[in-house]
Amino acid sequence: MDEFQLSNETLRRLMTHLKNHMDKGLKGGLKMSTLAMLPSFVPELPDGTERGKFVALDLGGTNLRVMTMEIEPGEQMRTDQYNTSVPSAVMQGTSEQVSEISTFIQSSLLFDYIAKVLGDFLVEKGLAEENLPLGFTFSYPCHQTSIRAATLLRWTKSFTTTGVIGEDVVKLLEDAIRRDGVSHLVNCYVYASV
Repeated sequence: MDEFQLSNETLRRLMTHLKNHMDKGLKGGLKMSTLAMLPSFVPELPDGTERGKFVALDLGGTNLRVMTMEIEPGEQMRTDQYNTSVPSAVMQGTSEQVSEISTFIQSSLLFDYIAKVLGDFLVEKGLAEENLPLGFTFSYPCHQTSIRAATLLRWTKSFTTTGVIGEDVVKLLEDAIRRDGVSHLVNCYVYASV
């Protein structure tokens, strides 16, 4: 294990190098640094007084997770979750056609799938009518313009669904949630690496 230990001098150099890249990223994004330093638009950090029930959706890799959490100050958070793999037909769209209609079908297929999993989970847990605050983690590169708006820049991790690049993924999700008959709006979008 000794070969993995770093001297204080090496740690200071790494710290300085990282800070320099963070500063460059804050000034000019990826044009100036390998660290984009993207804004999260989160207005404040939690202070321990938060309470209530919340829903989280996490689409990362090929997995989709839906989770409810109940938070009370001074108590351990209570959670309930469902994990599933996203079917490859959903990840890659259903057609090679490039028409406007088939592009809509492909993009809506992905978000309709997410909304269906969310809706089924909420119905099963007896929470479908509660309109709980919903956070959405979408682990793909997006240009985020507010806490509830993010445009997909490109797909990674085996996704190739057409009709999503250049679109606001929060809007696509909310449209699909409405089509599924669930009355939730996305309160917060989170890019997993911010």
